[in-house]
Amino acid sequence: MSRQAAGTRPYRSGWRGLVARGTWALLLGAALAAGAAHAAGGGPPSEEATTRSSRGSSAVQRSAPRAVAPLAPPVVAVDPRRALGSADARVAVVEFADYQCPYCRSFHLNALPRLKERYIDTGRVRFYYMDFPLAHHAHALGASVAAYCAGRQSRYWDMQQRLYAEQAHLGDALYTRLAAELGLDAERFEACRRSNEARAAVERDLLEGRRLGVRGTPTFIVGRIVGGGVKVERMAFGVPTFETFAEELELLLE
Repeated sequence: MSRQAAGTRPYRSGWRGLVARGTWALLLGAALAAGAAHAAGGGPPSEEATTRSSRGSSAVQRSAPRAVAPLAPPVVAVDPRRALGSADARVAVVEFADYQCPYCRSFHLNALPRLKERYIDTGRVRFYYMDFPLAHHAHALGASVAAYCAGRQSRYWDMQQRLYAEQAHLGDALYTRLAAELGLDAERFEACRRSNEARAAVERDLLEGRRLGVRGTPTFIVGRIVGGGVKVERMAFGVPTFETFAEELELLLE
């Protein structure tokens, strides 16, 4: 097996309910159907039902087949306040990430600037960030909260960029220093960090990721923008190269 370059993570395919296509995965209708049946409160119908006749002999009756409505792909509930790019874009990239994850940092320092230049800043693709702090990363939740609270003062992306750049120093001292450097109202920032509102916002992202089957970071979704969400077309776990992103995005932009 070839050795991975520093700061990169191999893709992982073979997720439950997914089938690989290259480094990405396509959602299977069968997995969605199973989830819909569970949500409806019913288990799988039995194929056969056995009854006794009045003379004691057994007879087999097949249960009537249930009609199954076609299922649409899942839609990611995204926050437009944490989006880059034109609101008129038809295609989106959604990232579930953790500020303490080195592979997420690699993406933000390497692939994302190129995606911004070719697709996001040109209005063709919109990029959404979703918080997915992992439990074993002691500073991930605090960093997500700090970014959220900077966003309450319209400096979300500036804070995010600095958090990834200074990933090795995550902690209260860094958040306070960055808030000052960004010119944030310190009292408002600290009050927000202590609030339930900020943590609830991060928890919503976590729950959304779990609903979609996100298990680790970074996880990327590419799809089409529908209303206030993104219809899932492809998912990838790990850090796709810019070229891999471009291949998938071009297919959706055709």
